[in-house]
Amino acid sequence: MEEYLATLGPAYPKTVQELIAVLESPEIAGSDTPSSILGTLRRSAASAGLTDPNYVNVAEVLTPLVRETLIGTLDSLDLDTFLFPTVNSFARPLFGTTDPTFVSYPGAPPARQVEFASSVGLPDITVPAGFSASGLPMTLSFTGRPYSESTLLGLAYSFEQATKFRAPSPLLPALAGEVITAPQPIPEPEMIPALVVFGAGVFAAKRRHNRRKSISANSFDFTATKSNDLVSAAPVASRS
Repeated sequence: MEEYLATLGPAYPKTVQELIAVLESPEIAGSDTPSSILGTLRRSAASAGLTDPNYVNVAEVLTPLVRETLIGTLDSLDLDTFLFPTVNSFARPLFGTTDPTFVSYPGAPPARQVEFASSVGLPDITVPAGFSASGLPMTLSFTGRPYSESTLLGLAYSFEQATKFRAPSPLLPALAGEVITAPQPIPEPEMIPALVVFGAGVFAAKRRHNRRKSISANSFDFTATKSNDLVSAAPVASRS
C-alpha cells in the first residue's frame, strides 16, 4: 500500500500510519461515513509485512493445503462446483442505524464464504437467488476448479434462466439501453456448438455436390501404361 501511496501527490498520506491518522481525524471519524477499515489498517501497521511469520505460514502452507483439499473434493466426488450462499446473512443495516428485524450471528460481521475462493485462487460466480420475507435480496455462489470459468458461466446462466430470481430495483428506473429487443430469436449457448457442426456439415455437403457436378462436366478416364518401368497416366475423354 505504501508503494501506491508514494505515487500520489503531496497532499495525500505516504504511510499506513499517516492514513490511519487521517481516518481517525474528527472530520472523518465524526462524520456520517466513518472509515470501516481502521481495524485492518492497524493490524497491517503492526505486522512485519511479507516477512511476517504468520503471513508466510498462510501463503506457503495453509493456502496450498486449502486449495488442494477443495480441488481434491471436487475430483473425488466428481463435482463441477461448490454451491453455497455468498454470505451467511442478508444485508446489514447502514452504519450507525439499527434494525430490530435484522438477524445475524453474534460477534463479528457475517463471514463471506465466497472469500475462500478468491483467497485460494479458484474461479467463482455469484447469481441472484431470491428475496427474504422483508424483500432483502440474497445470492448464491458457484465455485469450481481452476480454469473452469466456462462451466461456471453455463451453470450460472442455467440457474438464472430456470429461476428468474433477478428483479430490477423498484427504487431506480431502468438504465438507458438496458432493455434490448432482438430482431430474431437468439440461440441458447448450448445450441451454438450444434449449430456450428450443422453449418459445417451443410457447407461440406454443398462443396461435394459442386465437385461432383464439375467432374461430371469434365470427366476423364485414366488408362495406366507401363514404359521403362515407369507408370504414366494417359487421359482419355469419357464417352458418357
